[in-house]
Amino acid sequence: MNNDYYSRRNYYRRRHEQKAKWPKILGVIAVVCIAAGIWWNWDYFDKTASKADEYISQTVEVNTSTQDEKNSGVVEKHEKKQEAQPAGDFGEQDYRIVIHKLSHQLELYKKGEASPYRVYSCATAKNNGDKTRSGDNTTPTSWGGVVDSIKGVLPHTDSAKIPFVVEEIYYAGDWTHDFGDGKGEIAGAYGQWFISLNTGWDGIGIHGTHDPSSIGTNASEGCIRLENHDINELKEIISKNNGGVGVNVVILED
Repeated sequence: MNNDYYSRRNYYRRRHEQKAKWPKILGVIAVVCIAAGIWWNWDYFDKTASKADEYISQTVEVNTSTQDEKNSGVVEKHEKKQEAQPAGDFGEQDYRIVIHKLSHQLELYKKGEASPYRVYSCATAKNNGDKTRSGDNTTPTSWGGVVDSIKGVLPHTDSAKIPFVVEEIYYAGDWTHDFGDGKGEIAGAYGQWFISLNTGWDGIGIHGTHDPSSIGTNASEGCIRLENHDINELKEIISKNNGGVGVNVVILED
């Protein structure tokens, strides 16, 4: 009886000890799993962080490069604009003329150069403003009030974009003119050369003068006067290509 009792007690005690081991084993397994998970997550996080840093670095480089390219493009465009702006459209010619009425200056630009090739003092019409009728003693502003009379030009076109053109150059050394001042016909009133302009008005051009003291003032009936040696030089320069015909001429109010 006692032997059976002790046998059963030993049996249950071993069962109990075996059962008691499982929580410890499971606990160890859980700790191992948690540690493995932490290690894996940390490794994953570390790799992800490295990739994120690499991505950010590449993005910054790309953005910086793109911005540099944009800035370079802006500078390049700005520089090109600065080069082209003073001279404007030359068409098939090598030179372009820009006349400033109020400051009484004629600027000659050469293709490919930003600064004026030549600057001459000039005389403009007695009255300021754009020409509105024949005989009003004004120098027409480029494509000002006569845009509708010029073929192919839209209203309100910027005068600096679509200038007048030289339509012919005439020898004027033997021309005379009566200025209506009681002195009658004046010989040499136009100097040696008359550079006729297509402005939509008859008789407008650039020429020399019999009166050098008028240069730098408002004195003409509508034309642009230069000193005789200046009109001679201007004619020689622009005539090198197609006799000067087709040279663009801008007349501005400034």
